[in-house]
Amino acid sequence: MNLLVDEGFDINPFCGGRGVCGKCRVKIKNNPPEPSRSDTKILDPRELEEGYRLSCQFNVESELEVVLDEDGEITGLTTGVVTETELAPEFKKACIHLEKPVLEDPRDFVRRVHDELDTVDISLMGLKELDHVNKKKPFTVLSREGVIVGVEAGDTTKELFGLAVDIGTTVVVVYLMDLKTGEEVDVKTFYNPQRRYGADVISRVNHSIQHKSGLGELQNVLLEGINRSISEICSRNGIENESIVKTVVVGNTIMLHTLAGINADSIARIPYIPVFSDALRFSPAELKLEANPRGEVHLLPSISGYIGADVIADMLAVKFHTLKSVSNMLIDIGTNGEIVLGNKKGIVACSTAAGPAFEGANITFGMAGTTGAVSELNLENEGKAYYKTVEDKPARGICGSGLLDIVAELCRLNFIKPTGAFYPLEEMTSWQKSLMTENNGNPAFRVVGSEESASGKDIILTQKDIREVQLAKGAIAAGISILVEEVGLDYEQIGTVFLAGGFGNYLNPSSAAEIKMIPAELEEKVLRIGNAAGAGAKLALLNKNLERQAKKIKELTRYVELSVKPEFQERFVSAMEF
Repeated sequence: MNLLVDEGFDINPFCGGRGVCGKCRVKIKNNPPEPSRSDTKILDPRELEEGYRLSCQFNVESELEVVLDEDGEITGLTTGVVTETELAPEFKKACIHLEKPVLEDPRDFVRRVHDELDTVDISLMGLKELDHVNKKKPFTVLSREGVIVGVEAGDTTKELFGLAVDIGTTVVVVYLMDLKTGEEVDVKTFYNPQRRYGADVISRVNHSIQHKSGLGELQNVLLEGINRSISEICSRNGIENESIVKTVVVGNTIMLHTLAGINADSIARIPYIPVFSDALRFSPAELKLEANPRGEVHLLPSISGYIGADVIADMLAVKFHTLKSVSNMLIDIGTNGEIVLGNKKGIVACSTAAGPAFEGANITFGMAGTTGAVSELNLENEGKAYYKTVEDKPARGICGSGLLDIVAELCRLNFIKPTGAFYPLEEMTSWQKSLMTENNGNPAFRVVGSEESASGKDIILTQKDIREVQLAKGAIAAGISILVEEVGLDYEQIGTVFLAGGFGNYLNPSSAAEIKMIPAELEEKVLRIGNAAGAGAKLALLNKNLERQAKKIKELTRYVELSVKPEFQERFVSAMEF
């Protein structure tokens, strides 16, 4: 596995290489090694016979021909709620042509530039560049908040760009923005390369704890991915990397720590305290980010160890902190489920360990929302499952929204009991039985038959998969319940429920209510806002005043630690039932 990863192949071991998820399987065409214990446990006899092995479970000792499973085209969500803002970027460019100096006017060149532009100071780099530029011809001055930070020959005022970067646990989104017009020029998405060390943030933190070079590896692969995206996005738009003068970054608290090369191990253990949570500023050179060295990289603030800058960006995108009268709710469901509730008078927030089930991990046929993923499913009482896949391609697996629909339909049509267990076959109707199969001697639901799937074998949902959904939805439901109680509200008193993130954008609210992940009273109040974290990062990039608003949101928000609430465990267990 490591060899494939080092050579640039996209291997995705959700378990971090422990041999328990089965997501890193490859086909060995010549002389496959003897199956490991993990191979025989996860792969079926036919797959073993055909040469399939888990790539994390063997070392390459001779020349091998390896066939990788197709991972499909990434379809990371890039669009989000559209919020208007004043264009007030922190960096500006101006082209000036100084008058020829004369004896009667002894002003130095720095003073002449200040007088032209109303700037008040100059950096050492700006001073050196002013020294070298031909001052007899027009030149361009780059300034930040009245400070000259760079000088460029000729008129380069058209070349003023910024980046908004949303570092998700699974997918990273990079937006190229024109700081002169406020327009989005381009966008690039890619899988977070840290996923080779595990699907969830705790697996990645454990990697940094267990390996001396672990933190450096996490930082390096992430920065390499971002820098590749910068190069690609600049190349296809005909601009230079040095045209990028500011980058705003959001992500969960652990992602921001690893980006900065800061150990996040204190977040993974009680009392879950991060090294930093306030907004930070770096030069691109400090982070080895391939952008204009005169520019800056801004990390928006986080709220706690498990409520990061992405959630603050979510709130910026919908102006959550300015909403009056009623309290509103925002839910961002990923490996963690972040929930915030409140209005301009005050906000409370909590985080629940939902687990990575809705991102494809720990689900037998789970996968990201890429080509061929079952994204919707509806059962009719005719013995057939009607499903849709991403890009309408042959089914390869099940993504989060599809998983939610499947379980909701199994609940609605009495395939499974309130406890989550399948009803015995003898208690099912004939059409229900026609959709059932077996997995290692246990009942399983056939989502897609072998004749329709890309692999030529059934895509199924197992009893274990249902248990994973119960854990995820139970944590989210318990968090919602406690947060609403914390502020003394009834569900009827909540105004809008904003659902943020890729999974939240595609989930069916009625399915979420059917399995009791969200209360039925909130189903009709749901508003899906897409990649609001990316939208918030773009707003902060375009309007420097919104960075101050991000600080205000942090100060306005009170974090509720669910693990110290005696009732949380009881609510969680109760909420696991359907």
